[in-house]
Amino acid sequence: MTGMPKKFSFFDLFDVPPISLVDVGAAPNIRAAFYQPLLDRGVARVTGFEPDGVAFAKLQARQSTAERYLRAVVGDGTPGTFYKTSARFTSSLYEPNQELCDSFKAIAPLMKTMTINTVQTQRLDDLIADAEIDFIKLDVQGAELRVLKGAPRLLPTTLLAEIEVAFVPLYKEQPLFADVDAYMRACGFYFHKFAQLTKLFYSPTTLETSPPGGQSQAVYADAVYLPTLDAVDRLPRQRLLKLVGMLHDFYGSWDLCLHLLDRLRTRGYGAPFQHYAAAVKAAA
Repeated sequence: MTGMPKKFSFFDLFDVPPISLVDVGAAPNIRAAFYQPLLDRGVARVTGFEPDGVAFAKLQARQSTAERYLRAVVGDGTPGTFYKTSARFTSSLYEPNQELCDSFKAIAPLMKTMTINTVQTQRLDDLIADAEIDFIKLDVQGAELRVLKGAPRLLPTTLLAEIEVAFVPLYKEQPLFADVDAYMRACGFYFHKFAQLTKLFYSPTTLETSPPGGQSQAVYADAVYLPTLDAVDRLPRQRLLKLVGMLHDFYGSWDLCLHLLDRLRTRGYGAPFQHYAAAVKAAA
C-alpha cells in the first residue's frame, strides 16, 4: 500500500456511542472545524469554552443541539492576569513577549497589549460534571499547562488530546512544548504527532522576499497525545473504538488505527480489525 487512503469516516463502519468532546479556546477558526463532521452526523457532542465576548456570541449563534458553550477563563482555578491584545485570538493569561514577537513581522502587530485585567480562572474539573471525556482540544495561548493542571480528575479519563504547544516564548514565562510534553508523559500519555506545525519568517524577510520554504523558525504546533499502549489495552472495547475512530477521522492515522485494532484482536475481538483493514485497502 502506498500513500494515504482516500477519505472515509470510521463511523460509517462501526456503531460507536456518542463521543464527548471538550474544546477550550473554542473561538471559530479553521482548525476547530476538524470535528464538525462528527457533530453534523450526530456521533459527537462538544462542550466549548471561550472567554472573548465576540467569539462567544458567534459560537452561541451557530450552536446546535450537539453543542454547548460557556464563557469562562479556564485554567488551574487560581486568580490570573488576562492580557487582551490587538488581535483577540492572541489574548492570554501570559504577557506578550513583545521583544521576541517583533522578530516576526507576521505576528508582531497581533500581539500588542491593549488592556490588562485580573480574572478568576476556573478548573475543567469544576466546570464539567461528566465522569469521563473522550477528547480534549486546548488552544489558550500559552496557558495550556494551567488547564491540564486544573483537570486531575478528567485528564486521566481522556482518550485523545490535541494541545497547542510553543517552541519559542511568544509570551513571557509561558510553558513550552518540553514542559507540556513532560507533564503529559507523567500523566500517562505519549506524543503521537503534530496535527500542524507553524513556521515563521524572521524579520525583515517576508513571503515576497524569500525563496520557497524560507521560513526557518518553528513557532507553535498542535500536538496530539493518546494514552500509553498498556493503558489502551485496558480500555473497554467501545472506548477503544472511539479512540480509533477519532484517530482516523481527525488525523488520518490509519496505520496506528490498524495497530490498535490488531491489539484488540488479541483480546478476542477480530471483526473490527478485519472490517477496517478491508475498508483501508479498498480506499487505497
